[in-house]
Amino acid sequence: MIDRLKRFRRWINRYNFKEIFMGIHILGVKWFVRSIRAIYEGNELHFDEQILYDKWLMHNDNYNEAVVRRAISEMNRKPLISILIPVYNVEPRWLIKCVHSIESQSYPNWEICLADDCSTQENVRATLKKLEASDRRIKVVYRAENGHISKATN
Repeated sequence: MIDRLKRFRRWINRYNFKEIFMGIHILGVKWFVRSIRAIYEGNELHFDEQILYDKWLMHNDNYNEAVVRRAISEMNRKPLISILIPVYNVEPRWLIKCVHSIESQSYPNWEICLADDCSTQENVRATLKKLEASDRRIKVVYRAENGHISKATN
């Protein structure tokens, strides 16, 4: 019995109360009871992050584009959100996907600042030029020498 209580105490210490209550909220009381039983019986409890995320998504995936756009249009201030992306010899398809994911956001007042850190692959420069020409909110800086991520982001 004492060993079981020690295991339970270790479990409580490992996961703070906020995480435990979030688990109860997302996964339900049944999950919590099963978890306590597993600990009591001496089994190790493991969280499956994908299951947790899937269940969270099921409870919270009520995104409504029209509601979001209306809320944005009613905002008194629409601050500019600047996204800085250091670039060095990245595959063009990943760079394009990155930029398109930002372009597809509901909030329109953003800019992308791409800093090419003297990439040696010509297709990177060509891709950056196409992206810059496609939207006035996309700005590109070409560094004269490679300074690694610290200089490319400053």
